[in-house]
Amino acid sequence: RVQLLVDRLFFRAAYDFRRTVDEISARLAAATDLPTVMRLIEESVATALSPSSIRLDVASPARGELGASAGDRDADERSEAARRRRQSRVIERDDRGLTVLFLVEHRLVARMVMGRPLSGRFYSGDDRRFLLTLANQGAVAIQNSLAILRLQELNATLEQKVEERTQELAEALEELQTTQQQMVHQEKMASIGQLVAGVAHEINNPLNFIAGNLFHLRDYTDALRRAIEAYEAAAREDAPALAPRLAALREEHDLDYVFGDLGGLFEGCEEGVRRTTTIVRNLRTFSRQDTGPATRVDLAASLDATLNLLRTPLARIDVRKAYQEGPLVECSEGQIGQVFMNLVSNAVDAMDGEGTLHLRIRYTAEREAFVEIEDDGCGIPEHLRDRIFEPFCTTKGVGEGTGLGLAISYGVVTRHGGRIEVDSEVVRGAVFSVVLQVGEPPATDSA
Repeated sequence: RVQLLVDRLFFRAAYDFRRTVDEISARLAAATDLPTVMRLIEESVATALSPSSIRLDVASPARGELGASAGDRDADERSEAARRRRQSRVIERDDRGLTVLFLVEHRLVARMVMGRPLSGRFYSGDDRRFLLTLANQGAVAIQNSLAILRLQELNATLEQKVEERTQELAEALEELQTTQQQMVHQEKMASIGQLVAGVAHEINNPLNFIAGNLFHLRDYTDALRRAIEAYEAAAREDAPALAPRLAALREEHDLDYVFGDLGGLFEGCEEGVRRTTTIVRNLRTFSRQDTGPATRVDLAASLDATLNLLRTPLARIDVRKAYQEGPLVECSEGQIGQVFMNLVSNAVDAMDGEGTLHLRIRYTAEREAFVEIEDDGCGIPEHLRDRIFEPFCTTKGVGEGTGLGLAISYGVVTRHGGRIEVDSEVVRGAVFSVVLQVGEPPATDSA
C-alpha cells in the first residue's frame, strides 16, 4: 500500500495498467512469429516498468517446455510463501528483481528474469498484476508461435524426406528399368541364339554339299579339257580334214577363254564357300552353350597377348594402359581372348588406324573385374546402339565386316556369367566394358 501511494504521488506519468494490457493483448493476439512475440513482451515490460535488465528464455520448438533453473528451484523450496509466489507465476528474488513464469497447462514455455526498477523503487501490486496478465497472454502467444515453428520444422523435414524418398524411388525405378532392359535383351539374344543355331545347321548341310561337289566339278572339268585336247590332237594326226573344223569350233565357243577362266571361277567359288563356312562357324560359336575348359586367367596378360597379335594394325595408334593388380579370373582363356580380339579390332577400325586406345583393368568391392577398351573413333550411331550385339548388325561397309564379332563376344561373356556395357557418342568414340565375376579366393593353409 505504501508503494502504491508513493507511485501515485511521485510517478503520476507511470503506465496506465488497463490501457497497456489492452494494447499488448491486441498486439500479441495478432503476432504469430516467435521473435516478434518476444520483442513485444520485452518492449511492453521495458516501457511500463523500466527494469534494469530483462532476459526472456523460451522453450525450443521441438521440446515445447523450458526447465526451471536450479536457483528457481532453490527459491521455491525456501518457504511456503515462496511456493505460493511460484504458483502466482511472479516470483520475487532477493535482489528485488522478479522472475515471471509463462505457463501453459502447467508446462513452462518461457521465463522472464527482470532486474530491479531503474527508479530504485519496489515492484508494486499493479506491476505484479500487469506481469501476471502478460504472463498468461504471452504464454499462449509463445505456445502458438512455438507450434507454428514446430510445424515449419516438420514441414521442412517432411519435404526433405519426400525428396529423399522420391530420389530413392527414382533410382530404384531406373535400376528396375535397366534390369528389365537387360532381361529383355538377354531373352532376345537367347531367342536369336536358338534361331541362329538352327539356321547355321540348315546352311551347313548344303554348304558341305557345295564344297564337296566343287572338288569333283574341278576334277571333271579338268578331265573334259584334257579329253577335248586329246580329241583335237588325234584329229590332227588321223583325220587332218577335221582339224580345221575342230579349230573353228574351239574358236566359236571360245574354249581357250573358258578353260582359262574356269580356274578363277573355281577359286572364287571355293573362296565363297570358305567365307560362308567361317560365317556358319561363327554363328555356331555364338549360339553354342559350352564354355570350354575353364582356367584361372590373368586378364592383363590376356589383353597384352591380344595387343601382340595386332601389332601391325596398332602401329600408328597410341596405346595407353592402366592395369590394376587383382586376382585371377576363372574363365575360358581362348574365348575371352577372342572377345578382347574382337573389341580391340573394332576399336582400331573405328579410329581408321590412327588415334588413342585406352585399356583399363580394375576390380571392385563387389568382386567384379572391369576390362575397359576405349577409343576416340567415330562412335556408334544412336539408331544402332540397341542392336549392336545382334548378329549381322555392323557399322562397317559392305564386305568389310560380317557383324558377328560383337554378337559372339556378347554370347561368350554372357555364358561366363558376365556382361558387356557400352558407352558411346558419335564422333567421340566408344567405351566397351567387359565385366566378369571374380571367383572366391582359393583356400590357403593357415601356416
